[in-house]
Amino acid sequence: MTTPQQQPSQDSEAPQIPPPARPDPGDDFYRPTSRLGRLFIALTNRDFRFIWVFYILNYLGMTMEMLAMGWMVLEITDSAFWVGGMAGLRGAGQVLFGVVAGVIVDRFNRRMILVVVQLARAVIYLLLAVLLFAEGMELWHIMVSTLLLGMLMATVLPSGEALIYDTVGPRRILNAVAITHGAFSIARIPGSILAGFLIDEVGLGYCYVAMTVVMLFAPIPILFVKTKYQRSSPSGSIWKNAREGLAYASRSPAIRTLLLFSSVVELFGFSYFVMLPVIAREVLDVGASGLGYLSAAGSIGGVLAMVVMAALSESRSKGLLVAITAAAAGVSLFLFGFSSWYAASLVLSVFVGLCLTSYDATMGAILQLLSIDRMRGRILGLYSLTFGFTPLGGFVSGIIATLTTAGIAVSTGGAVILAAVSVMLVSYKGLKDAGTLPPKDPEAESEPDEREPAGSAKQVPKEK
Repeated sequence: MTTPQQQPSQDSEAPQIPPPARPDPGDDFYRPTSRLGRLFIALTNRDFRFIWVFYILNYLGMTMEMLAMGWMVLEITDSAFWVGGMAGLRGAGQVLFGVVAGVIVDRFNRRMILVVVQLARAVIYLLLAVLLFAEGMELWHIMVSTLLLGMLMATVLPSGEALIYDTVGPRRILNAVAITHGAFSIARIPGSILAGFLIDEVGLGYCYVAMTVVMLFAPIPILFVKTKYQRSSPSGSIWKNAREGLAYASRSPAIRTLLLFSSVVELFGFSYFVMLPVIAREVLDVGASGLGYLSAAGSIGGVLAMVVMAALSESRSKGLLVAITAAAAGVSLFLFGFSSWYAASLVLSVFVGLCLTSYDATMGAILQLLSIDRMRGRILGLYSLTFGFTPLGGFVSGIIATLTTAGIAVSTGGAVILAAVSVMLVSYKGLKDAGTLPPKDPEAESEPDEREPAGSAKQVPKEK
């Protein structure tokens, strides 16, 4: 008599327990007991750990590339204008290819895209190293390689960020993106110091050889990632898919506003990285090693941002976080531009890195939360397009620096960001609640949710 009475109770409770063999991305399928474990909960996901290692290597090579390219252009031309101009060419590649890159991410395997792109970057680095050793480097070689590298970078961001979303789901996306951006900051510290050391001690050629080796190792962790949920490829031509993505972004007030704001911050905020070689040599009077430490100081701020944003990942006011972090970045950049004391510049670099990385992580997360699944790659492609304004902003900063000083160019960017934050807060009243709930795709509502494990609560009809 006892057994039959207990059995229905056990059966009624069973469907409420997700099967351990196939947890849904973002669900609490593993709950760390320590405070540190809860802070970095995205790292409990096996696939995300491999993605994070990939980003460490990717950002290590990218940091070395940014510093080496700027220093190489400065040595060949001895012109702040060409440092900014070359960065502008890189940005043009990102802007021109950003929309197409988003379509590629929605149509093809995101893991293989990352592998192919990293190998292509390794080939370009190797060719530049050969030209440097042969003493045959000319300005047009740098221009062509910079344009190609910009196009490749336009593909890395949407494919990587979309793969992260597929891995951790919407609930943990801000935590995961914050940790990923922390990888950039962590990698920048050894990358900046290593690049400065190699340039000073053995020359630019060996620096590019080291970058080639890093890019050859970068795709290896991605090969171990097992994506559990495949998106259906969009039908039609690439250009038709691109138009659909542009139309979707323009119809959404939140996405449209945030993408426009991202363009401004990338144009006038992150372009400070482009001016670092000029500031290090002409304002602070330090060499390549001093430049490396200056860049590394910003990375320390980025690591702090990883901790702060991971702790705030459960915040529902992600739109407000975008405004606060951007405003703080504007103030930090304004002060950094007026600093002529190296020690003070190092401290201010920490705050610049903290604020810009916090802003970047929040923006990347909220755009994914605002996007439906079948458009996510294309929206991230448009977001990647705005990253192209960073080197274009370097071109603008180069013009301002030529007419005035590099410090004034950076401070001007900080002031513009503060003005843009004010305009966004006034023009878009729904910013605070943006990204609170992920939007629904009308075309997918009639189809079963492939991401939901069998026996989970979503498959049980709601009682009326």
